[in-house]
Amino acid sequence: MNSDPSGAKSRSLAKTLHDMVGLNGSKLCDLRDSSEFKKVYSTMQAVANSKPAQLLKEYSPWLAAFHSADHRAVDAIEIPGRYSGTAKPIPSLHPTITKFDETVLVLSSIRRPKRIKMLANDGSVHPFLVKGGEDLRLDQRVEGIFDSMNSVFGQNTECRRRRLRLTTYAVVPVSK
Repeated sequence: MNSDPSGAKSRSLAKTLHDMVGLNGSKLCDLRDSSEFKKVYSTMQAVANSKPAQLLKEYSPWLAAFHSADHRAVDAIEIPGRYSGTAKPIPSLHPTITKFDETVLVLSSIRRPKRIKMLANDGSVHPFLVKGGEDLRLDQRVEGIFDSMNSVFGQNTECRRRRLRLTTYAVVPVSK
């Protein structure tokens, strides 16, 4: 199980990361070269990986056992979040869920969202954050802001040179 039950390692890594990037990322623009970005990135990976992965079957035996081969082709489930609203969708070209990765990463924020991965029929892997019992409208707005920031980064020569990009997630409310 977790070899750091107190979470001291996670807190130490998070503090190191905070010291590197500043409050709300205020020091990011001051990073000068790729080696500094690589150091921030590796620290972020260490923070993300400081919690051991858990098994999906502990949360949902049904998702853990799901495999598209067990269902009819007409029952194929598309990977959620594929429609942008900017073009007419062509569902036959969209990847469908083959199965779910067996591991779950529990993130260490207040609500403890879970990251799961959907494996698609085209061989691609689609990570999703799963959150329960809360309103996702704020999350949708934040992801929209991140998309806008990525557009700004893409238009700025220095940001493109540094390959600055925020990882974004599609927010797909799913209810019972």
